[in-house]
Amino acid sequence: MDAYNQIELSLHALKLATEVLRKGGWFITKLFRSKDYNAFMYVANQLFTKVESSKPQSSRTSSAEIFMVCQGFKAPDSIDPKLLDPSYALMYVEEDKNQSSDNITSLKKLLETKKKHRDGYDREILYQECPFVDFLQSSNPHEYLTNFNRFLLTDEIKKELVPHKPPVDLEQICQDLKVCGRREFSILLKLRYKYALAIDRASKDAKQAARETRLENENAEKTQEQIEAEVDRELEVTIKKFEQQKKRAAKKDREREAKQDMRKKMSVIAASSINNDEDLKMDRKTW
Repeated sequence: MDAYNQIELSLHALKLATEVLRKGGWFITKLFRSKDYNAFMYVANQLFTKVESSKPQSSRTSSAEIFMVCQGFKAPDSIDPKLLDPSYALMYVEEDKNQSSDNITSLKKLLETKKKHRDGYDREILYQECPFVDFLQSSNPHEYLTNFNRFLLTDEIKKELVPHKPPVDLEQICQDLKVCGRREFSILLKLRYKYALAIDRASKDAKQAARETRLENENAEKTQEQIEAEVDRELEVTIKKFEQQKKRAAKKDREREAKQDMRKKMSVIAASSINNDEDLKMDRKTW
């Protein structure tokens, strides 16, 4: 449904472009490769002389996004309205309401599915428990908040949560999830986010430390001959750079001397021309 909505939005943008573009204009949009991608490509080819799709290196390889570049707007006198109508050009997708209601992915949906009984439990749901660490490490925490009644807190996980400053009533919140409200769910989700962020940072630090240790070991394993060879290579590079700088300096000196010689010659020529002019004036007076 998201892919359809995105490509429908691009089709509306293309319709707007046909109203403001002049002949030969360009139109660029981002699309998601779906079953309507070829249909959009067909529509673009009817309106532009050249249509190409490109995926830059900045786009993740796992992403379905792609950029379509349309060049040379034909600016036809008339365009069939059906060509730019999503109901004709694209294949309509109906959202699966049952699936969307079952898959809870936000705090708002979680609160909407809360029970109506005052005692906090749905008559048809069995009582279930799970370790709190499972909730912290889960990829979909909202399912845990929906399907379980209690989180079990161990001493080990309590120590790990101390740097994240958990609320004083955390144990009370985890005792009965079915009577929790917006505040309690927000606390649990924020705590899980901080915990996941800390684990991610620790993993990156461990990888960096392992990389540095590996490099140190590789350097330690180098023989004396390898070290001398590296020093010789660095020395050669340094000497080449020094010679290049010396050549550039000598070239600048030659150019500067040439300019000075040219100035001297020009000054001599100018002085001789002035003397010739004075001699001519004297001859004229004598005559």
